[in-house]
Amino acid sequence: MPRVRVCLLSPGLPGTDPADAVGRHATGLAGREGWDVVLALTEHRLGGERGATLGGARVVAVEGAIAGERFDAAIATHWTSTARLFEVPAGRHAYWVDGLAHHRIGAWNAERIPAQLSYDLPVDFLAASDAVAAELADLRPEARCVVVRGGVDKTVFGAAGGNGAGGPLRVVAVELGDEDPGRDWAAAALSEASEPLAARTLARGAGAEERAGAFAGADVVLMLSPVGGALSAPLEAMHCGATCIVMPAGDSEELVRHGENGVVAEPDDVRGVARWLDHLSRDRDWLAALRAGAVETAAGWPDWEAASAELARTLERLVAEPPPERAAWPVRLMADAMAGAAVFRNDHFVLAGELERVQQDEAYQAAVALRDRLRGTRLARVAGPAARAARKRLG
Repeated sequence: MPRVRVCLLSPGLPGTDPADAVGRHATGLAGREGWDVVLALTEHRLGGERGATLGGARVVAVEGAIAGERFDAAIATHWTSTARLFEVPAGRHAYWVDGLAHHRIGAWNAERIPAQLSYDLPVDFLAASDAVAAELADLRPEARCVVVRGGVDKTVFGAAGGNGAGGPLRVVAVELGDEDPGRDWAAAALSEASEPLAARTLARGAGAEERAGAFAGADVVLMLSPVGGALSAPLEAMHCGATCIVMPAGDSEELVRHGENGVVAEPDDVRGVARWLDHLSRDRDWLAALRAGAVETAAGWPDWEAASAELARTLERLVAEPPPERAAWPVRLMADAMAGAAVFRNDHFVLAGELERVQQDEAYQAAVALRDRLRGTRLARVAGPAARAARKRLG
């Protein structure tokens, strides 16, 4: 078999978490006979890690991948790493997408514009789910897109716990990012429930062992993001024998069959989620059926070895077959850039108008006038250090 050379571009070193798709795919491909894999870091600067490897994949700064090397395929694994993608000499350039980044970035954030533009580049897409592939097809119908699912470490996530009928319903709420609209919905739903619950919140960034322990001790996992994420914590929870309540967003359709292995709540319906929790607390036979359905679903999901084998077959096919000719030109890029700039400009005008309204308020003007009168006085000199210390403690 001819040697296949692949360069994976990542902003930084992958973590040790068994759910880290970049590290897992790099390791999985590098472990295959006839494959040469380089993990090129686009933002992290190598220090003591020079000459490092990750499960057989060489780890280099992106400049090292550019200098004197050529690859069969170069794959950006994050929207920021697309900035260096075309500097890497390769027969094919691809973009691995686990979710459209600009959906998770507020319109006020300037980074939303380059994040959105990254999907206009002349690349092949490797979508982590059918839902992502469908979104990419809407954006780029002319581009080549294939679904390559991530796996689950079944040695870590797989210890199913049981709950006696007499105990309170054990609920784990997954904490979401600051910009996720569903961030506070789980807490609100838990407070609305009338039946007794044994609830805890799983912090963002919790390690694999902590997640596995939490899910193994749960009956229900709440993941109420309206922008997706069901193929992360809820998928791991199903491997641990818990059912889940999710919102009808993106990849939730691929994992959760309402009433069979979990619950799909109505959008924005916090009270409805609370009612589902009460229903599950009262009807333990239905809870047991949902948990059994969750375990059955998890059994059919690939582990990382199977997921990397599928990625290898996909890359071999992409390398062997030329991409569609129409996909070679980023025809949408400037139109999307102008649209993004218009949205950002509009938000700027709204913010500027609000600031002007505040500055014209009598209370604001009085506070500014008082500050100006006190400036340089003895009171200001005495109060100044205390005010700075207070700001430091509160900041």
